[in-house]
Amino acid sequence: MDKYGSSIGKKYETYIVNLAKEIPCVNARRATADEDYRYKADVVINYRDKNFYIQVSAQSKSKKESQTLMKRGIFSVSVNKFKNIKKTETDIKSELESIIKSNNK
Repeated sequence: MDKYGSSIGKKYETYIVNLAKEIPCVNARRATADEDYRYKADVVINYRDKNFYIQVSAQSKSKKESQTLMKRGIFSVSVNKFKNIKKTETDIKSELESIIKSNNK
């Protein structure tokens, strides 16, 4: 089942939101239906009045897919390094911090 009907997708999104909220000065939430439709975003991170649109997936996107998303202002975050091998919370938080810091100029 896809992310629209799957509770697993929502679980990953909630997991990313909760990790992002642990980063100082960050407000994170699940994307609204409109943001999901317009930006294909699952999670929205707000840092100092700037929104970062995050697409959450179980597996990493290909380099080409990631570049296409970044051109549209969307960042991809996966919860697994490889199939069934999860990233640590520290790894994911570092990835989110990197997205915020490198794009907040």
